[in-house]
Amino acid sequence: MIVPMEQLLDRIIQDFNHNYAGHHSLVTKVKKLNSTEALIPLTCTISGFVENSYGKFPKDGNQILMEFNPFSAYLLDFLPKELSEDTYFRKYMLGELADQNSQTD
Repeated sequence: MIVPMEQLLDRIIQDFNHNYAGHHSLVTKVKKLNSTEALIPLTCTISGFVENSYGKFPKDGNQILMEFNPFSAYLLDFLPKELSEDTYFRKYMLGELADQNSQTD
C-alpha cells in the first residue's frame, strides 16, 4: 500500500530546520518535499491490538501505532536521495528525532 505522508514529513522537516539546523552553523536547512516525494510504500504486520484507550487515544477512530526508531530508518530508504544521503538529516532521523519521540509518553 502506498501511503501519502506529506503532513508527517513536512513536520519532520520543519522540526529539523528549526531545532537542528537552526542550532548548528554547519547544517543546511532542507527543502519541503512535493506531494509525490512523500508517497511511501508501507507494508504492515499487525502485532497486537489496543483494546482500551488508556486516556491517550479516543475510543473511536483509526490509529496506527508504530515505534519511531524502526520507522525512522524505514522512511530514510524512501526519501529523495538529497535527504536520505544528507549526513546531518540521517543523524537527526536516526538519533535525535527517534530519541525525542520515544520519550513522549
